Amino acid sequence: MVCSVAARRISLLITLHFASNVAAFVPPASSLLRKPPSGGLSTRALCTARRKSGAITCVIKDIESWEAEFSKLKPPAAASAARDKTDLFGGFGDMVKGMMGGSDEQTIQASRETEDVRNGLDAGIPLLDGHAIEAEYPHVPESFTQGLWWCEEEQKMYEGSGGTDFSHGTRLTRYDLETGEVEMGRQLPSKFFGEGIVGLGDKIFQLTWRTKVGFVYDRESMELIGQWKYDYEGWGMTTDGKSLIVSDGTATLHFLDPETLQETRTLVVRSKGFKSGQMAPLRRLNDLQWVKGDIYANIWESDRIAVIDPDTGVVWRMIECKGLVDESHPWIQKFSKSDRCLNGLAYDAKRDRLFVTGKLWINIYEIKELPGMGDQMKERQANPYGGGGGGGFDPLGLM
Repeated sequence: MVCSVAARRISLLITLHFASNVAAFVPPASSLLRKPPSGGLSTRALCTARRKSGAITCVIKDIESWEAEFSKLKPPAAASAARDKTDLFGGFGDMVKGMMGGSDEQTIQASRETEDVRNGLDAGIPLLDGHAIEAEYPHVPESFTQGLWWCEEEQKMYEGSGGTDFSHGTRLTRYDLETGEVEMGRQLPSKFFGEGIVGLGDKIFQLTWRTKVGFVYDRESMELIGQWKYDYEGWGMTTDGKSLIVSDGTATLHFLDPETLQETRTLVVRSKGFKSGQMAPLRRLNDLQWVKGDIYANIWESDRIAVIDPDTGVVWRMIECKGLVDESHPWIQKFSKSDRCLNGLAYDAKRDRLFVTGKLWINIYEIKELPGMGDQMKERQANPYGGGGGGGFDPLGLM
């Protein structure tokens, strides 16, 4: 009996390992980003702006004020998920979780995503569109950009940045798009590595990376007013007006109730490989933006933006952004391609403007999407998920 149980355990572990590696490589967490600095960064005034109430001088509020507000917050409720990430086989989920000992969460997550895609919808190869630069705007070059959000009501850009040792640290800022002048901002302690942000109503939501806690701010004053916990890494965030939509660096998107901040559902993003012709999870999803009923997603270390159907998770289109940043610029050359990669999406729905930037970039770009070949457009009309010739995307070069 003991030998039989052991044999089944080994067999199951081998099956899980094989399934998790069929679709794409999941990088070890330690290789994703540089560690934040050990000490806090000094705070300095960055702007002089004019508000409706009159002319005022604004600063990036110091870390001490943030910590004072943080100390007054109620402890966050325990994280709850719409589905246990280890529940691969229904009622056998607890058994698998116990056998794996919770020691390889990424492998379990990859296995679940692969299984979901295998049993899910098939679709065509994503259509490939280009871009044209419509306008350029200044961007704080020391910002390790993790998220953008355009506030139509204020006509201001909000940005969340991460705290690497070669940036200005983790910040949440509001600034004028035309001039780049920062109007107001918050500096966070170095133990929190800032990630994606989004605004909804009178609140701003901010993710952190591995501390797995999110923060809520009053939009006008930027006062810290709340926090919540989640059980995955925080990467990117957007909203469809009803839910907060969060990426965690895998192929899974999490939908949260903006009032309770509890998870209501998850969605596995999938794409058909141009070479393999097989559906597979599209991992490394980073900053997100809701655009005309689709979810636009940066892909870490990729120059392309994935356009995702929010109901099925199918990637039906890609936007090629290669060549957008001037890699010959002396400032850009200081950093590795990983550290200066494309990341940051915002959308002005009123004027139909799409904004993109990257980590440590000196500009924000307003781009126009250029549809691909004529036969691709015909194919799009016939099949909303593509399926024809004219290019495709090979996630991580492994499909």
